Amino acid sequence: FFYQIFYDYFPYFNKFRVPAMFLILTQFSTAVLAGMGLDISSKWITNNRTADSLKKLGSVMGSMLIIIFGLTLMMKGDPDYGVRSNPMLNALRVDMLNTDMIKSILFILIGGLAFYIVQIGWVGRQVFAGIIITASIIDMGIVDWQIIEPDKKSYRQSTMTKKSVKSAYLSEDEVIRFLKQDTSKYRILPLGNLSNENRWSAFQIESVRGYHPAKIFRYNKVKDEVGWNSLGVLQMLNVKYVITLEELLHPAFEHIFSGKLFHQGKYQKANVYQFKYALPRIFFTGGLKVIQDLDDQLNVLRDPGFNPRKIAVVEQLPLNIEYNPNSKAEIIYWSPGKIEFQVSILTNQLMIISEIYYPEGWEITSHPNWDIHPVNTILRGIYIPAGEHHIVMEFIPDDIRHGTIMTWSSTGILILLILLGLISKRKEHESLPDTV
Repeated sequence: FFYQIFYDYFPYFNKFRVPAMFLILTQFSTAVLAGMGLDISSKWITNNRTADSLKKLGSVMGSMLIIIFGLTLMMKGDPDYGVRSNPMLNALRVDMLNTDMIKSILFILIGGLAFYIVQIGWVGRQVFAGIIITASIIDMGIVDWQIIEPDKKSYRQSTMTKKSVKSAYLSEDEVIRFLKQDTSKYRILPLGNLSNENRWSAFQIESVRGYHPAKIFRYNKVKDEVGWNSLGVLQMLNVKYVITLEELLHPAFEHIFSGKLFHQGKYQKANVYQFKYALPRIFFTGGLKVIQDLDDQLNVLRDPGFNPRKIAVVEQLPLNIEYNPNSKAEIIYWSPGKIEFQVSILTNQLMIISEIYYPEGWEITSHPNWDIHPVNTILRGIYIPAGEHHIVMEFIPDDIRHGTIMTWSSTGILILLILLGLISKRKEHESLPDTV
């Protein structure tokens, strides 16, 4: 019920990809309770050095051992690990149960021995606490070691990465060096085994693919339901190069480079193809089609004849525009939170920026009365009147603005409370009578 309260009423909690991560509060609470239990039990055992306290201690230890034996027997009886379970892994599970049972019994006996020697007065509370904390650290260290350096028979890989692999991962290879020679704004489309590769971002190379747990709804829908077979989608996404480990035989793509690419821990030969019909990051469109339904918009993007230069899908009645091929847009500054460009147009135009449309957060700070419109389902569009314009677009979401206010306000309150505490202590000290 506590989790449900957070899920139903706390802002953004149900937006987590894995809300079960809330269980970390349980883990934290367990650690706090363990510390409180250590403090209370150590006080109790030192203040009750009687035969009755030894019997209670023995009862607790015996109950814990019985529970461990019982759980182990239940798990080893005839466990159901699911239809997808591998018989070889089932044997490993049983082996882990046996090992953990022995380890648990050992630590319980160590704890019981620590209670006993402090109860009979051999050691004090500080030594007792040191024994329990040391045993806990060793226990956690064993778990960490099994994760960092797993046994080869466990069929698990280490979570650690060798320095040589990390160094190669973050070093330029032949394909990276080739792509970085192009200083224009463009994106790449990795295919095949390279599709989920995120390494490009380490070199400021923008990719339309890769992996991220937070998936933008509209973009993910276009990716899954339209895909990369539509040349028009590649155009509007500013794709200029296609990277693949295999050959790509398509008249729209020209092979321009082959070289070594570091992938999955080793160097592999990769091919770079240039998209012949690539569009710049900012472009203008000739016509508009008003479609509000999302599925109908995707049908337009699926059309083999879709050309974002000739037609753009918008969601509301547009202003009067007249396409002029002499329109120009020059990028002045580009960052994740701010875009700045210079526009020169002779007629009213719809300018399309090949960046993901967000319903909130992005503002045209140079022209507050201008709006950002969704275009082609996932891109941004701005209706611009004829003339010369210096346009600045910034990401200023309300949650960041409010969060900043809360952060500085709480910081100021904390500083104020600290100062008041210091002043109060100083006054108390000054009011004390002098002593000889």
